Parts: sequence; C-alpha cells; structure tokens
Amino acid sequence: RKKLTLLEEKTDSIAKRMETAEGHIGEAEDKLHHVENANARIETELLYLKSKYNDLENRAHQSNLRIVGILEGAEGRDPVSFIEKFLPTIFGENTFPDKMEIERAHLSVQGQKKEKGPEPLLLNYYLYKERAMRRARELGKLTWNNSKIYLFLDISVELLAARKRFNQAKQMCHERKIKFALQYPAKLHLSLSTGFKYFTDPQKAEDFLRLQPSDTKAKL
Repeated sequence: RKKLTLLEEKTDSIAKRMETAEGHIGEAEDKLHHVENANARIETELLYLKSKYNDLENRAHQSNLRIVGILEGAEGRDPVSFIEKFLPTIFGENTFPDKMEIERAHLSVQGQKKEKGPEPLLLNYYLYKERAMRRARELGKLTWNNSKIYLFLDISVELLAARKRFNQAKQMCHERKIKFALQYPAKLHLSLSTGFKYFTDPQKAEDFLRLQPSDTKAKL
C-alpha cells in the first residue's frame, strides 16, 4: 500500500512538472510568435522604405542622361559647353533648333579610371532628354570622331532590372506592330485600335500580347 501511495505521489509530481513545463513552452511559443510577427512587420517596412528610397532617387535623376563613348578628356575644362555643342553635332542642328542650356555635366564617378578610353558623362537637361532619346532611336547608330556613342537613362540598378523584364513584351509588340511606350518607372503602355492598355506585370503583358494577332493595327 505504501509503495502504491509513493508511486501515485511521484506520478502526481511528474504530472505537475509536465504541466509547468508545458506552460513555459506555451509562453515561449507565444513570445516567439510575437517576435516572428514583429520581424515580419520590420521586413515589410524595410522593403517599403527601400522602395520609396529607390523611387525618390530615380525621380531625382529623371532629368539626367548618361552618355558613353566620349574619349576621356575630350570635354576639356568646360563639360557643359562641350555637351551643348556635342549633342547638336551627333543629332543634327534641327533636333535642337534653340540654344541649348545644360544645367550641369560631369564625368560619372563610376567611369573614372586610369587608362585612356571612352568615359561616361552625366548631364542634367530635362528639357532635351526625351528629344535626344527619341532622336537616338530614330538614328539607330550614333558616332562621333570614329567612336560609337551610347545614351542611357540615369536610373538605379533595381529600376533598370525592372524595366528589362519587359524586353520580351516589347519584342512581341514589334512583331505585332503594336505601338508601345515603356513609361516611368516600369509600366508598359500599349496603344491599340480598341484603346489603351497598361501593364506593370511583364508576365501579364506577355500573356495579353500572345492573344493579339500579328496584324494588330497601332492607334496613331
């Protein structure tokens, strides 16, 4: 009888310990759950802040244009005056009939190097950027003093990657003769005979374009 009573007491003790342990485990799980939720909120906020930062940075650079292919030192001591003469030279005087007024132009920090060669020039000229990019697309190939000249928008790596994801959709537009524009920051604008459509998701744009006949007429 005594042995049975002792066994029952030990069993009760073990049960109480297990109950206490379960309580501690439950509290720990609750705390862990709160920590996980807090981390998830922090990650969401960080992603939002990073997105806002990238957007503000890109908007601040919207009026900039990056020119690659100019030999180092060609701009001399006055890059602004050089660019004001350089652009009408490669694009034609009619592209910029009025006197150009460039706000600033300078060698891109990323382009600084020891050896001689083409260097990126960064210039700020909001009023002429779109005109220059459109003219560059019309000409197709730009050269200056036997050097190939390339023009790029001054945007972040993240935004450039987002815009590149529309390359397949843009190719499909060309094949179907659909007039399009890739608008800021990364939005594909289609001009169809039935109206306009916009896409911020490259895959949805491609899915839509696959349903369009190759003879779709662009809306002029």
